[in-house]
Amino acid sequence: MKFEILITIITLSSTLLGANAYSGSYLDSLRKTAPIVDSAREITKTDVTAAVPSPAGAASSDVASKLVGGFPASTSLVDAGFDGSNAMSEADLEVINDPIFVKEHLKTINSPFPTTEMVMIAKRFLHMNQGIDNPDTLASDFRFQGPVVGGEDGLTKEEFLKAVGGFDIKSAFPDINPGFHHFRVDPFAPDRVFFTSTATGTHLGNFLGIAPTGKSFNTPPQACSVTIDKSGKIKKYTIGHVMDRSVGNTGGLGGIFGPLVAIGKPFPFPEARPYKPSKRYRAFQLLGSAMTKLNKWKEERQERKALETAARVIGTYESSERGVFGREPLTSFGKAKMYLGYLVIVPIRVALLVPFHLIMCSLICISLIGVGPDGAEGLRATVFAWLCYFWMRGNLFLFGFYYIPTKGKKELPPSDVSRVYIGNHCGWMEVGYMFGAFTPSFVGKSSIKSLPVIGQIAVANRSIFIDRLSTKKGVSVTDQIVERLTKTAGAKVGMFPEGTTTNGTSIVKFRSGAFVAGVPVVPTVFKYSFTFFDPAFSSVSLKWHLLGTLSQLINFMEVEYMPVYYPSEEEKKDPKLYAANVKKAMVEASGLIDSNQVYEDKLAWELTTGYENKEVVRKRAMTKKKEAEEAASGDVAMNKV
Repeated sequence: MKFEILITIITLSSTLLGANAYSGSYLDSLRKTAPIVDSAREITKTDVTAAVPSPAGAASSDVASKLVGGFPASTSLVDAGFDGSNAMSEADLEVINDPIFVKEHLKTINSPFPTTEMVMIAKRFLHMNQGIDNPDTLASDFRFQGPVVGGEDGLTKEEFLKAVGGFDIKSAFPDINPGFHHFRVDPFAPDRVFFTSTATGTHLGNFLGIAPTGKSFNTPPQACSVTIDKSGKIKKYTIGHVMDRSVGNTGGLGGIFGPLVAIGKPFPFPEARPYKPSKRYRAFQLLGSAMTKLNKWKEERQERKALETAARVIGTYESSERGVFGREPLTSFGKAKMYLGYLVIVPIRVALLVPFHLIMCSLICISLIGVGPDGAEGLRATVFAWLCYFWMRGNLFLFGFYYIPTKGKKELPPSDVSRVYIGNHCGWMEVGYMFGAFTPSFVGKSSIKSLPVIGQIAVANRSIFIDRLSTKKGVSVTDQIVERLTKTAGAKVGMFPEGTTTNGTSIVKFRSGAFVAGVPVVPTVFKYSFTFFDPAFSSVSLKWHLLGTLSQLINFMEVEYMPVYYPSEEEKKDPKLYAANVKKAMVEASGLIDSNQVYEDKLAWELTTGYENKEVVRKRAMTKKKEAEEAASGDVAMNKV
């Protein structure tokens, strides 16, 4: 097979070497031998030089350098590094056979003339002042088209001759040189010859009323082309399509607009001036940049979460820098967005929140007229529940929680069965959501009953009020909760058994208070994500937390409903076991980190960050006051003695 290929190459080489130009016989030979080019790739320098006889006065290596597998050295094989004088490596063969590279020598076979003649026709046209000196070179259906001049349809032959013929640019730029080079036949339109122009010149004469400046111009490379019909005439001429606007001194412009920019006298319309992005495009770029930063931040956050999960597996997460209580710190970019939110978003939201709360509270109060201490019942209880739902959901909406996706099915025990609604605790948002979704009773101080509006709502909701005086007589909060759940049919209480807030990455140890009564619990898991302000209400004042949440355009909350958990007899007897099993089920369902830390651990952690918890400050003040009172009473006793 290899021998047959060599014989074919020898035959074709003899034809090529005996011709001074591309002839019809050459084209015929080329068409016939084209299919074997892939097989001829295996030929090395030795194969070619040995097989191809050299003509008189020519070295064998010179002949070989002009042939590549039976084709002229101007084919794409040479561009790939194989010029007939070196062996084609397997890597190079793989490169040139990549389908992304067009087989140009095969595509241009259908040109109306041989490649060299096509190029020569184009050069004759340019030599004759682009057809001005000999209009017969232009076809009757000729069209001229530039990036701007000519519009979509281009100039006709008559319009072109009139416009260009009366335009004497050489008097203004005597040394002008269009610098035409790199002529090649278009493989996708074999009747077209592409070429490049890199023009230069000096402004030494009057031009469009502009006095000579002595300045020179150097345009960027411009793609130009001529399309040739079967009679050899030019039927289309295109110029001035800039290939690299960073080259030259014309502001990235070609044609006549470029030299005008170079001499400092550009036309007064955008197309004749250096490119400048529009405001809409700049806005689009800013948006794209912001989205890129946001995506990067999300990726970093996901990576951080993965690292936190890994740290949990090896037992180092709780002692890490952020732990289960630390908030995500604000970046400089996040601070800038938050301050912008203070100026733009917060005022709008406050202006909407105030009337919204006034309207909803008024409606709720109207619905509760005449409600006794036992709370709302029947239809009034239903209306009250719906108003509370719209109130809480509207509040979250105005805080930026526009859409709250839910997972799982919202299951409830029979209406006459008491239950406890529980959830993991990150801040005030899940309190509002739980109140709107289930309207459970909450635990609060007895002084709340005297508050306007809130007191009425708390009474109607059958909240459990804790009297500080009665607790001193031995009636604990847990006792009151158990009494409500066991003695009132269908009682429902909302609690957060963690007893504190976390940063949302973990579920910390449950306290047993919500499980002492041994009634079913309805677990709900809350998850949060954010763009710059961490919604976790941990180690931050309520004022700054509200402002930060309001300043964030969109806040994200996801709610996962879990099946009702009915305790076993063993769990009813052991509240701690009940609490641990419910927590385990919530951790497994949510994928959050299982932590055994408690509220006291949070206080210790906050001390390491410099944050002073208000409760700690209050207890410290009470301790100092008590010590001062004891010291004062001791002094009094000493004085009496």
